[in-house]
Amino acid sequence: MSITSLTPFLALICPILLLQGCDFFEPISKQPSHDIDTRLLGKWDAVVGTKADGEEIHYSVTVTKKDSTHYFIQTNIGKAIAWHNTVGSTDFLTIEFKDEPAPYVYVTCATDGNEVHCQRVSEDPDSKFASDKKGTVAQRIKRHLQDKDFLEPYHVYTRVQ
Repeated sequence: MSITSLTPFLALICPILLLQGCDFFEPISKQPSHDIDTRLLGKWDAVVGTKADGEEIHYSVTVTKKDSTHYFIQTNIGKAIAWHNTVGSTDFLTIEFKDEPAPYVYVTCATDGNEVHCQRVSEDPDSKFASDKKGTVAQRIKRHLQDKDFLEPYHVYTRVQ
């Protein structure tokens, strides 16, 4: 099964998946870059770890359409609104958890409709991106897209419904 298109939707799934709190204080942009990708709608599941007894730890994400440019996301840890933001030629999903002190997560993804491979922008305070405070979020992302510590490793979500 090949992953054929890049979409920011992955942000939906990926950042939420391992979210232990949100990462950033502002969105990439408050204005969506384009309409939602309907291939991202549905229920998704990922194995995110293993307990000491060998039992898998799952993370579930349900993505529904809020309107033509926004998703509503329900996860194991809460509810969020998400939208696409494009920086250069890279799509990101900006995910907003309103009840968090730093409510935003940025994710990029690739999907074939049945699997989503996503990467979350790292919140590592020692990364070049985190320490760069010049310009808008989009300008900073553009400068650091090629940094080896910019994105976390891929996570794979499988369509449940």
